[in-house]
Amino acid sequence: MNRSGIYRTLATGLMALALSLPTASTAFARQEETVDTSGRFRVEVGGVFGKGLNREYVADSDTGEPIYIGAGGGAGLAVTMGYGLTKRFDIDVSAVRQRSVNKTNLINGEMEFKKTFLLGSLKYKITVPPTLDLYGGQIKIGAGLGLYQATELTITHNDLVTGASSYIIVDYEPTLGYHGSLEFETIMPNDWSLSLGTRVYFVDFKADSTNTSGIFAANPTFVPVSRFQEMRGSGVDFLITLGKYFW
Repeated sequence: MNRSGIYRTLATGLMALALSLPTASTAFARQEETVDTSGRFRVEVGGVFGKGLNREYVADSDTGEPIYIGAGGGAGLAVTMGYGLTKRFDIDVSAVRQRSVNKTNLINGEMEFKKTFLLGSLKYKITVPPTLDLYGGQIKIGAGLGLYQATELTITHNDLVTGASSYIIVDYEPTLGYHGSLEFETIMPNDWSLSLGTRVYFVDFKADSTNTSGIFAANPTFVPVSRFQEMRGSGVDFLITLGKYFW
């Protein structure tokens, strides 16, 4: 091919590319526009798995190692109802039930901390367009307040000889906490969505009532209940939820 032929081929290719740009940009824009959940309700159900940021000392084991219990973290379930205020902002409310368990040979039983809470969040959304044949979605940066209630610590001791069980049960007052979150939500066909995220929260619990029985009542120094009158319940949770959009 001579030089003029090369120039003609190059010019033809550049012209074709120029003509294709408006079509490509329009298609790209349409992909972005499909990720717009403003004015739409959604319901999500999923799992919560977390780790507490603080621990409370319980006692020493038979080998002299300290044993701790945490009020933060644990595993549980979450149900969320949300609404798209605008293309950039969401609001949602989540009901969460979470439970953490620590089994120990010191008391021949287990320690359990469980809590139920409602979280209200305002979230800022950043659109992520589809790429490489993957679904598009949204990055959500959120913050809000939580109402923690039905919070309870239970320490159980099982007597290996008699089979009798002893308990420490501490019920905590309802309290408020605050949180921040970061998640990615991918939008799938038929208005389904899948979200992965993390949430960090800060909350403190104060005892409302305390009950002891068995060895804990007979020997108050075995595991002093005074250690659990106030518990720091801050933690980090990881979330995975399946959602459905309506309207």
